[in-house]
Amino acid sequence: MKKPYVKKYKKVFEFSVMLVDGKYIRENIDIEFTNCAQHYQFDFIPKNEFWIDKNRIPGEEDYYIKSMLIMNRLLAQSVKHRKAVKIADKAEKALRQQSDYTKQYEPLKKSKKKLIDFIH
Repeated sequence: MKKPYVKKYKKVFEFSVMLVDGKYIRENIDIEFTNCAQHYQFDFIPKNEFWIDKNRIPGEEDYYIKSMLIMNRLLAQSVKHRKAVKIADKAEKALRQQSDYTKQYEPLKKSKKKLIDFIH
């Protein structure tokens, strides 16, 4: 079986963030692998690595990494998985809402008509 690694993306604290072949992982290792994952989700991922699918949406990496860092710290403290996911998701949502990309749509959120016109 080939290794799913594409390249090392960066080092964050003690973790190597690796870009991996997500399609290969889903077809040969675990169909449940999505955009990113870590050891606490899949035991085939080394404890000191975070994996991100090479076919990710560019610019999403930092959100994935921060979410995985939060989950990793919580799970290492024996927080239940479901609770850790909720906390990490909430933190990721807050980070996304602070982004310039999201802020440009703030005026639309204030007016339902503008939002509907924008969508349609």
